[in-house]
Amino acid sequence: MSIVLDNVRVGGEAGDKPLFEGLSLQIADKSRMGILGTSKPANATLLRLICRTKQPDEGIVRSDVRVSWPIPLSAFLVGGHTLARNVRFIARLYGISDEDFPRRVVDSVELGEFLNKPLSACPRTAKGRLAFALGVGLDFDMYLFDGSFTPVDKPFKEKAAQITAARTAGRGFLIATNMPAEVEQNCESVYVLENGRATYYPRASEGIEHFTQLLAMEKKKQQRQGEKPGVEDDGEPLEEDVGMIGLAAVSIVED
Repeated sequence: MSIVLDNVRVGGEAGDKPLFEGLSLQIADKSRMGILGTSKPANATLLRLICRTKQPDEGIVRSDVRVSWPIPLSAFLVGGHTLARNVRFIARLYGISDEDFPRRVVDSVELGEFLNKPLSACPRTAKGRLAFALGVGLDFDMYLFDGSFTPVDKPFKEKAAQITAARTAGRGFLIATNMPAEVEQNCESVYVLENGRATYYPRASEGIEHFTQLLAMEKKKQQRQGEKPGVEDDGEPLEEDVGMIGLAAVSIVED
């Protein structure tokens, strides 16, 4: 069982070079793998390709495993709906009829007291926690993480790491990030994205070393061009993200 991308091309914005050109990679079942790229949009696009909610302009994407959406995607959550209603909506998409499922999901991230309150009336951290809980609360063979293995919520980070470790035990996960520490702490192997392609490193430490050099080069380039040092920002959530959950569910049903 595996996920394969073969000679994939994805165009960039008008006049820009393609995000990917001749991209090929293979992710084996139960892999604990990282993908390091300096461009957040490219990292996010790769995850959408893998969960099959985006089609390449050229090339082949295939998989025979159940793949999550990129966690912690939250664009599909509705602020005016209660936490319970938001969870039930996702549960229906994935064929879950267990009436206790919303309570278990919300309790797992310490939001039980807000179960029947609108998301917009909950603490600021509730949206990220709920998105994380839904992603890891469903049964997948391969979990995809966008940016980090745990939510950016420091008081909850340690517990979130425990939840993720338990959920992914005996399964696979993939972290697409521009933060080498995430790969160093959690992954066994890594792909490094460079010039629209991916280079595989069976030892994560070797890939991290190469990626660190790329970051240094990128910083120097930005300084020469008078830009603020750092990696590319991914801006606001894409409109297509709102429909990603349903598309991911459909792809699983079709498989």
